[in-house]
Amino acid sequence: MTNSPDKLAKSAPSRLDQVLWGVILGLGLAALGLVWSGSHTLAWVRHFSWQDRVIDGQERAFILEFSRPMNQASVAANLQVDPPLGGTLSWAGRRLAYTLSQPAPYGQRYQITLAGARDLYGAVMQPFRGQFKTPDQAFAYIGVTGQEQGRLILYNFTRQYKQVLTPPNLSIVRFQPYPRGDKLLFAALPPGQLNLSRQQLYSVTTGLDGHLPGHVELVLDNRAYDNLQFELSPDGQTIVVQRASHKDLAAPRLWVLRPHQPPQPLNNKPGGDFKITPDGTDVVVAQGQGVAVLPLQPQAEPLDFLARFGQVLNFSADGTQAAMVQFNQDYTRSLYLVTNQGVQKQLLRTGGTILQAIFDPTGHKLYCLFTQRLAGVLDREQPSLVVINPATDQVTPLVLLPPDQMDWHLSLSGDGLQLLLSESHSTQGYIWLLPLATQPGQTPQLAKLEVLPFLGAVPQWLS
Repeated sequence: MTNSPDKLAKSAPSRLDQVLWGVILGLGLAALGLVWSGSHTLAWVRHFSWQDRVIDGQERAFILEFSRPMNQASVAANLQVDPPLGGTLSWAGRRLAYTLSQPAPYGQRYQITLAGARDLYGAVMQPFRGQFKTPDQAFAYIGVTGQEQGRLILYNFTRQYKQVLTPPNLSIVRFQPYPRGDKLLFAALPPGQLNLSRQQLYSVTTGLDGHLPGHVELVLDNRAYDNLQFELSPDGQTIVVQRASHKDLAAPRLWVLRPHQPPQPLNNKPGGDFKITPDGTDVVVAQGQGVAVLPLQPQAEPLDFLARFGQVLNFSADGTQAAMVQFNQDYTRSLYLVTNQGVQKQLLRTGGTILQAIFDPTGHKLYCLFTQRLAGVLDREQPSLVVINPATDQVTPLVLLPPDQMDWHLSLSGDGLQLLLSESHSTQGYIWLLPLATQPGQTPQLAKLEVLPFLGAVPQWLS
C-alpha cells in the first residue's frame, strides 16, 4: 500500500521548518555563549575620581569604582600609590574610598596602580593604572627693591622661575590668593600715595592654571567710599570689605562682593578685625567687648556673640575649630581653642602680643607666632614660633626670632609641609623657609630657618 502525497507532506519536515529550527538553535547557542563569556569577563575599574587632575590640600580622598563586587582584602593588599601616600580604606558596595592621612605633598606627580586583586568570585581583575598631580610649590610676595618695589612677584619652586605680575603704576598694600592659586586679590595705591584708605581692589592672574599671567582687573573702586580691610572667602566666591563713606569716615561698615553682583552693604554695627568662616556663609567680627558671628546677609541679626574674646585669628579647614585671643585684665593675652562643640580652652598666655595662629590642613596642629616680654628688660619683647597640639595642649618651640622686631608674617603651605616667614614691612626684605615634618603624627622640632635668595615682604603660598 502506498502513502498519499498529503500524508508524506505531514510526516516529513519542510525545508522552511529546517531553516527556522536552525536559526532558533543558533540563536540559543549564541545567547548561551554570551552568558558564559559575560560571566567570565574580568573585573575592571570603571572610574577613578582623581584621574589626570590637580589635587590640592583640601581634597583628601579619592574614589575607585569597580565593575563588579570585589574581594576587599585583595584590593587592600595590591593597591599602590607612588610616591607613597598613607591613608585608610572604606567601602560602599563597589566603591572604594581612600582617605589620605595628610595632604599629598605639592609639586609632585603620583601613580595609582592595582594589579593582582580579585573579585568576589576569585577571578583576577584587569590591571589598573591612574595618575594625578599636586599644585606647584609656588608663592607670591611684595617686592621691596629696584624695579620690583611695591609690585607682586610670583616665585615657582617646582619650575624654578620668578615672574613679576603687576605693573609699576600700582603699589601693593596687601594681597590674598584665590583658593586654586590661579589669581590674587590685592589692594593697591598709585606710587607715592600714602593715604591707605584710598586703595582700590584688583585681581591679577598668576599663570599657574595655564593662562597668561599678569592680567589685572579692577574689582572695587574708591569713588564714593574708602576701602579699608578686606577678606576673601575660602571658596573664592565672596569678598568682604570694610568701607567708609567719604561723607562719614567715622562709621566704617562691612560690604559684600559676589561674582556678577554690585557691592552690597551689610548695614551691621561698626566693628574691627574680621574673618569669613570656612563655609563662606558668615563673618566673625570684633565688636565692642567681644566678637559677633554675622550672616553675610543685609541687616541680619548676629547668630552668636562671644563676649570673652576680642579677636579671631584662624579657623580649621573643616570649620570645627577656631583660634581666638582673649585680652586679660592683667594686660596679658591668651590664645584659646574654641570648637563647635562648646569647648573653650587656653593654649598659651603671654605678656606680649599674639601675632598669628594658623591651623595645618588636618586641624591637628596649630602654628602660633607671638612675643614674650624679656625678663628684667623694659619694653623689649622676644618673638617666637611654636607648634601646638590642640588635642593634648602640647607646645613645641620651633624658632626664636630677633628681639624688638615685631612685625612678622607667617604663611603655611597648602600641603602643611613648609612655612614662609618674613617681616611684614622690612626694608631689607629677607624671606625665610622652614621645612616641617613630613610623616603623619610627627611633631616638628626646633629648627633653623633657610634664607631664600631674593628680597620681598609678606610672602604667601598660593594654594
